[in-house]
Formats: sequence, structure tokens, C-alpha cells
Amino acid sequence: SSRVAVIGPATFRAGPNLDPVACQDTRHGTCMDWRMTLIDLLSPAAVISPLRANGKKQALLELAQQAAQLTGLSERDLFEALLQRERLGSTGIGDGIAIPHGRMAGIDRLVCLFAPAE
Repeated sequence: SSRVAVIGPATFRAGPNLDPVACQDTRHGTCMDWRMTLIDLLSPAAVISPLRANGKKQALLELAQQAAQLTGLSERDLFEALLQRERLGSTGIGDGIAIPHGRMAGIDRLVCLFAPAE
């Protein structure tokens, strides 16, 4: 199974170069531009290969550890953000794939990690 962790800002705002007329999805007065590719989000340091976790919490912890190294944010806070979202409902989408994600204050961009399991 594979995991992709996405940590986003607590409030997601459009960038200064985004034409609001071209915006497809508007929520809470902000424009969310989804015209980015995975290459825009992933760096080599954001790939954990292979993920060695034996369970969901362990996988989330491993993802939080790597996200902390990439962002300089607290590993514990990142783990709690992922865990809090997971408590709302599973982020599994089938076929052994999950997309754990969360929102945090103190981050101004999306951070993506990719972690194929052993």
C-alpha cells in the first residue's frame, strides 16, 4: 500500500498571479487553484521509500517525521494534524492507497510526501 501525506495551510488562499475569473472552485471567499501537478508538490526529499510502518498510527508518525524535516514544524503537531483528520474518517481510498492530510497554522504552502509501503 502507499501513502501520500498532504499538509496544507490552515487557510488556503490563491496566489497573487491567479486570475480570479479563471477560478473553478470558490469556498469561503477564497479561490483554490488545483492546476498543479504532482511534480510541483514533490521533491526527492519528500519521498519515503519504503515506508516501514506496521500500522496506521506508525505510518502517520513516519510521515510526520519527514514532514517536520521538510517544513521545520513540530513533528508532534504534524502527527496530531494527520491523526485528527483520520479520526473524522479514514483517508483510505481503496487498493491499499490512502491520502492522509491535515491543515496547520504556521505553514503557507502545500507539502506533499509519497511513501510506498514495503
